[in-house]
Amino acid sequence: MFRQLWPNRKWLVILSFLLFNVFMTNAALENRVRIVLGEVYDTREEVALYLFNYGELPRNFITKAESNAAFIGYYVAMDRGLNIGGDTSDTKGRSSNGPTRGRLGNATSTPIAKCAIESASSWKNSTIATPA
Repeated sequence: MFRQLWPNRKWLVILSFLLFNVFMTNAALENRVRIVLGEVYDTREEVALYLFNYGELPRNFITKAESNAAFIGYYVAMDRGLNIGGDTSDTKGRSSNGPTRGRLGNATSTPIAKCAIESASSWKNSTIATPA
């Protein structure tokens, strides 16, 4: 009976494959994150994409020195919606403790730039370390 309705099953398979691909492509495009230069980003994924695309941190990041000078501390800057980041350091001679432990590979003297991704609403502590 099925062979009488669809004498050539090859076309049914091709049609099913095409419809599945169209559906999956549309679903992927709807969930896509758009990163714009100069905007504010707080999540780990958004900041990582911003670093990858533009080679700098978003405008809501300030260094620890800028935070201490302008806001008398870290938590006041956090209350204003700013994140701390952009300070550079060297991994040479450092212990294997801390948020970058095991994430820098076998590098013995790699300059890195760190940023703490924390928002005033959620206070989640995530660190991304990138080559400076």
